[in-house]
Amino acid sequence: MRPLAVICESSHASAIEANLRAFCHPAVFDEFVYIMPVDTDTDYTYQAEKMALIAWMLAKHPGTSQQTLLCYTRDAERKVSVRAVAASFGIDTHVESLRRLTQANRGKGSSVPVQQLLNQCNLSLRAVASDQLKHWNHATIDRDAVDQWLAQFSQLGNYGWIGEALLAQTNLIQAATLGNLYADLAIDSSYGLAYNRDARGTAKSGEVIATLLTKRFGTTVYDAPAKAIEAMPTGKLAVFEDGLWSGTEAMGVIESLLGERPGREKTAPLKQPELLARADLTFIYGIATDYGIAVVKRFCRDKGLENIKVMSAQTLLVAPANLLDGLACGKFDLAKMREAGPAEHALVPHIVTALGLSGMTAENIDIAREFCTSVGRQLFEHYLQAMVMTRSWTMWSQEKLAQASLGMHGLGLTQAFAHSIPKATLPLFWASGDVLYNGRRLRWKPLFVNS
Repeated sequence: MRPLAVICESSHASAIEANLRAFCHPAVFDEFVYIMPVDTDTDYTYQAEKMALIAWMLAKHPGTSQQTLLCYTRDAERKVSVRAVAASFGIDTHVESLRRLTQANRGKGSSVPVQQLLNQCNLSLRAVASDQLKHWNHATIDRDAVDQWLAQFSQLGNYGWIGEALLAQTNLIQAATLGNLYADLAIDSSYGLAYNRDARGTAKSGEVIATLLTKRFGTTVYDAPAKAIEAMPTGKLAVFEDGLWSGTEAMGVIESLLGERPGREKTAPLKQPELLARADLTFIYGIATDYGIAVVKRFCRDKGLENIKVMSAQTLLVAPANLLDGLACGKFDLAKMREAGPAEHALVPHIVTALGLSGMTAENIDIAREFCTSVGRQLFEHYLQAMVMTRSWTMWSQEKLAQASLGMHGLGLTQAFAHSIPKATLPLFWASGDVLYNGRRLRWKPLFVNS
């Protein structure tokens, strides 16, 4: 990536900024794009602003060693006379017209000038997303893979903008970032540390978490909560997981510790189940939903295990207040909610909130949600059919399947870890199969292959 500075007339600065934001990846705009508005009709000298711009261009920007590209309109640059100074520091310059900088419409198959400018700096949505997603552990996600995934939206109609909006919200969490999230929670040396090595299959997350804990904390790390509890029955214990979404996995782990899931254990059971009620135990997550946290707390309370605490470095807000209050006071049937999720539309899918915060109109959010729901339901059904065939699953009810159209329980996540992607994330990211939308059919291929 390369920093981009733009000097332009103040009368057009807002329009230029909006245009740049429309085509730049949102994760890098504030760090890598600098806009200096200039009023060419005043006697003001702009000396302080000029010095601030030069300082920004010469500063070290995280993630790049490239020099800034300085773009300017002739009249605005003439006012501040920064081109010669930039050249003396080896900063490349580029002159543009106001008309081209504010041009927002693109012809078929062509790009607008600011898009070309951002591509030159590797700051465009697709360029930055490709760079971030290359850290997926299980397949190559490069620019071609991103382009091919996005092309599917246009093949189903005039929906390319939905694909780009989803791509802008995609968050791939690398192992180092997960380690930083754990560190943010300031777990000290007095804690016994554990993770859960699931004996049922490959431990995608367990192995990553084990390495992070060993390297970061440099102490004994137990590969099962039961081992930690039995070794330190009166000590402080922290069990680490990557993400907490609907709470289903955590409830299964707690039931397994109590010996309540014979043949379906998610972790080794305690030899003395009564130890769980006396343990000073905290479940630690890098990222969680407020809904998942509320479900686990309610489950622990119902089990008489209020000694178990839940902590998360980051929390996604998906549950309305009445749902959280109902879980806390025991109003809702937790067993039913665990099976099929909360009532339809009870949760606010993460993607809906994210698109709203990005500035998308309510009308377009509704269109995007309907597209993701329709295509997502078909994809989730293909996934379930494969599980029925290969793992002897029982096919879900139509109610539960409908809830999963935007990911498990309708959570609508756009998150993935470098080692795995949760089923609470939109199926368009991780599932495959034939889909039909508005009379158009194609075989959908996921962005995160081999998930």
